[in-house]
Amino acid sequence: MNKRVILIAILLGFIFAVMAFAKPAGGGQIACLEVQPPGDHASYSEGLHQIFNGDLLFGRDDVYTTDYGYLQCYCSPEGNGIQTTWVKDEEGIEWGEPWNLGDFYYNPVNTEYFCGEIIPESTPTPAPNPTPQPHVPEPFSPTSAEVCIGEPVTIAPVITLQDVSRVNPTTVKVNWVANDPHQQSFTVHFGLVGQPLNTNKPGIDKNDRSTLLERLISNTPIDLKVCAIGACGDEICSDIVDP
Repeated sequence: MNKRVILIAILLGFIFAVMAFAKPAGGGQIACLEVQPPGDHASYSEGLHQIFNGDLLFGRDDVYTTDYGYLQCYCSPEGNGIQTTWVKDEEGIEWGEPWNLGDFYYNPVNTEYFCGEIIPESTPTPAPNPTPQPHVPEPFSPTSAEVCIGEPVTIAPVITLQDVSRVNPTTVKVNWVANDPHQQSFTVHFGLVGQPLNTNKPGIDKNDRSTLLERLISNTPIDLKVCAIGACGDEICSDIVDP
């Protein structure tokens, strides 16, 4: 056989092999090994990240916009990765709003992969929750700003495990007891278990003794506390409950 014909056949075979190898995985769905950080939708070089139907994990997390929805690429300090394909589906099993993926439903799929050691190993240290202090009005003076002279709240609300129940995978109902005569409203502080309570539901009427916490991450445990708010913005809070 002509040497030129043999060479052309070898080159064509090599080109077809490269094209097959470079084809996106999953029937046209791009894979985490085919993209490079940072993600265009979200990108965190390190921190704690919630994995669908899994645990809260420390590492890097990037989210990319795709034709089918989103691609989430998590990578641990040791290089153990979890790829989650968030495929939009009107009859999907997971609502995207609690995941910051919009008002759509998805059928997420997790796949493990090796992503390489891309961040130094470290242990996150949760920030301590500040202890609320009662408001102490300053003495009035002609040069001072307007001073609130309302009575501070001194009796903390009471909440127990029996007062908290899960209505559905993304909604929790909270009940409490509160008897301070100077309370003007209530605020519920909540967050993921072991993390700062950075999410708040303020402005709950002083006569109410229950509320709903909605649009939570599906079936994910949370910590919470209820605080009575005084006329001057002071607050006194219940113990933290881990329902």
